[in-house]
Amino acid sequence: MMSIAMLWRRWGFVIFLAGFLLLSAESFRSLQAQTRNPVLEFCTGTWCQWCPCGDSTIINQILPVMPNVIVLAYHGGGSDPFRVFPGNDILGRLGLNAYPTGVIDRVSGVRSWGSQWVSSLSARMGVPAGVDIDVTRSYNPATREFNAIIDFTARQTLNGDYNFNCILVEDGQVWGQTSNNTCTPGHSYISDFVHEWVVRSIMNGSTGDPVSSGTWNQGQTITRNISYTVPTPPAPAPDIIPDSCHIVVLVYKVGSPMNSNAEIQQAVQVSLIDPNYAATLESPQADRLADSASPVQYTALLRNVGVLEDTYTVGLQFDGPSSWDQSFTTVNGTFPIGQTDSITLQPGDSTTITVEVNPNGEIGFGTAVLEFLSQNNIAGSQDFRLATFGLDVLIVADDDGAGYEHYTVTEMNNLGASFGVVSSAAVIPAGSNLNTFGGLVWNTGLTEPALNADEITALENYLDNGGGLYLNGLDIAYQLADPASPYYSTDTEQFFTNYLHATYHTRNYASQLAEGISGDPVTDGILHMGLSGGSGASTINIQLGRYANHISPNGISAAPIFHYFMHSSDYLGIRAEHVGPNGNSRVIFTTFGFETIATDAHRAQFAQGISNWLSGPSAIGEDPGGQTAGSFRLLPNYPNPFNPETHIRYVLPAGEQSRQAVLTVYNQLGQKVALLVDQPQGPGSYEVTWNGRDDAGTPAGSGVYFYTLRYGDYEQTQKMILLR
Repeated sequence: MMSIAMLWRRWGFVIFLAGFLLLSAESFRSLQAQTRNPVLEFCTGTWCQWCPCGDSTIINQILPVMPNVIVLAYHGGGSDPFRVFPGNDILGRLGLNAYPTGVIDRVSGVRSWGSQWVSSLSARMGVPAGVDIDVTRSYNPATREFNAIIDFTARQTLNGDYNFNCILVEDGQVWGQTSNNTCTPGHSYISDFVHEWVVRSIMNGSTGDPVSSGTWNQGQTITRNISYTVPTPPAPAPDIIPDSCHIVVLVYKVGSPMNSNAEIQQAVQVSLIDPNYAATLESPQADRLADSASPVQYTALLRNVGVLEDTYTVGLQFDGPSSWDQSFTTVNGTFPIGQTDSITLQPGDSTTITVEVNPNGEIGFGTAVLEFLSQNNIAGSQDFRLATFGLDVLIVADDDGAGYEHYTVTEMNNLGASFGVVSSAAVIPAGSNLNTFGGLVWNTGLTEPALNADEITALENYLDNGGGLYLNGLDIAYQLADPASPYYSTDTEQFFTNYLHATYHTRNYASQLAEGISGDPVTDGILHMGLSGGSGASTINIQLGRYANHISPNGISAAPIFHYFMHSSDYLGIRAEHVGPNGNSRVIFTTFGFETIATDAHRAQFAQGISNWLSGPSAIGEDPGGQTAGSFRLLPNYPNPFNPETHIRYVLPAGEQSRQAVLTVYNQLGQKVALLVDQPQGPGSYEVTWNGRDDAGTPAGSGVYFYTLRYGDYEQTQKMILLR
C-alpha cells in the first residue's frame, strides 16, 4: 500500500507545478529585480582561537549596517563537532584553509576577517542581482524530509553554465569555543559559546545542480525541485533543531577558481518551516500495553498552527500482525486502512482523530501510523505502538526519544524472541500484568533522572513477582546511589541496594573498554569490548564528562559480569538474584548503555548471554555445589509465559528423611490438570518439565495455572501462564 508521503513524492510536485504554471508568473513575483543579498562564506572552528573574531566582525560591523547579508559558516579542522557535514569539501573548493578567512559572493578571493570582509561586502551591495529566486517549500518533522520548488528568473540575458546550491543552516548551537582574549576579553575558553550560521548540510553537494547551460534569456524562469532527508549528524555533533534552521538557496556562474571567478548571481534565505502553512499532530499517550482480547483506542489532535487555511488528507498505515484490525475516526466518519479523509482547518483550529487497533486475541506488537498531507505540502505523522501482554520480552525505551532501542530490537530479532517496544509511560499503568512478560529490557540512555519514583515502584513490583530484568544506562548508578546527585533519595538508594544488589563507588571512570568475567554464564569470552561506538552515544557521554559508573556486587546473590580493561577488580556490570515475596527474580545491571557497545559482534554475544541467564532457573536457596539446601523451596517455572513446555525446579530441605514428593498442576477452578511428580525423594535439587498437557495427553488451553509441591508438612504454590 502506498503511503501519503510516497504519493507526494511521486505525484505531488507534478500536481503542484501544473497548477502553478496555469497562473501567470506576474501573479507570483515582482517585475522589479530583487535586492542583491551578498553572501559571506567563511571557515571557522571551535578549536580556533582567532575564530571568535570572525563572529565579532559579522555581529558588530556587518549585520548592523548590511542586514541583508547572508552568512554561511563552514566549520572544519581539529576536533570541531560540526566539521563533518554533507558537502564539506566546499572548504577546499573555496580555498579556505586559514581560520577564519572568507569569500564574498565568490568574486573577492580569500579575505581575512575584519575590514577586508566589511569593504568587500560594501562593494557588492550596489551590484544588481542577476537572478530572482522564489522558493516554495515544506518540511516533515516526523520523516525529516524537506521538499522545495525553486523558481530562478534571469533579470538579464545570461550566458554560460549556472548552478544552484540548497544549504541547510542552523543558528543558536551552544558548544565550547577556544579564544585568545582578543575578541572575547577575559576568556581563553567559552563553554557556552553560541554558534550562528552553522552549515549543517549542502543538500545537493558543494558544486550544486545545474540551472542553465548556454543562453538564459532575460525574464525566462527555470524551475528546479529538490527533495532531501535531513541527516542525523555523526557524533559528537548535536542533532539538528528544525525551529532554529533556515534554507539558503544561491545561484552562481560556474567558473574557476571558485573563490574569485564563480560569481553568485543572487541568494535568498527562508526558514526551514514555512510559517504560512504549518500543522501539528500530537497524542497524549502514543504507547499502550493491553490484553489481546480487546480493541485499544488512541486519540490525536491535528491543529493548524499556520496563518492561512489549509486542507489535510489523513490516512493510516500499520506494521504488525496481519490478523489485527485498524481504523481511524474523524468528524466525517470511520475509515479502515486503505481509505483517506479530507479535513479543512482555519488557522488556530484543531480536530480530534481517534485510532483503533484490535488484536483480535492474537498476542503481538504493532505500530499504527496516522499521517497527514496538506494541499500546501505540509506533512506529519504520529506513531501509535501497542504491545499485548504475554510477549517474551518487553523493551522499554526510556531514553528521551533518542531511539537507542533499535539496537535491542536487532538482537531480539536475531534471537527469535517475540517482543514489543513502548515508552516507560505505558509501563506504569500495567501493574501486575507486567509480569506476563518473560523479561524486561529497560534502556535509560542519558535520561535525567534515569528512573523516577513511579518507574522504580513498577520495577520493584515486577522483581518481587519473579520477573527478569536487564537495566542499563549512563550515570544511572550515580543518580540512584550518590548523595551528591540531585536525583538521589533514600528510596532510590534502597532500590539500588535491595533490588539491583549493587554497591556504588565512583561516578566517572575514564576507561572505555570492558571485559567479561572468565567463567561467568553471561559474559565469559567477551574481551576488549569498546564503549565508544554503536550509536556514538558514548562519544557524547565523553564530551559531557559522563562515563560508565564504577560499581560492585552487594551480597552473596550478586556477582560481577564486567570489569574495566586492565582493572580486574573494578566493575561496571553485575548480575543478581532477588528473593521476592511472590517469586524469585533475576537482574542484569550495567552502568553503560547497551547502545554504546562498539561492535555488532559484542552486542550479539552479550545479548545471547543476557537471554540465556534471565530465562534460566534460579539458584537461590542452593549451596554453592548445587546439592542440598537448607530450606524447602518451589521455584518459578521458566520460561513463563510458555508454549509448549516449561521447566519447574524445587529444592527439598536437608536433614529430612526421604518422603513422598507430590507436584500437581491445577487450573483456576482448583481442578487437577496434571500430576507431574508422585514418588519418594530425598534432600536436594530437582527439575521437572511440563509439556502443557493434562494426564490424558490432551493439550491444556491458554490461561493461568497453578502448581503445588507437597512434601510432608511442607507445601508451596507458584503461578504460571500457558499461551497457545
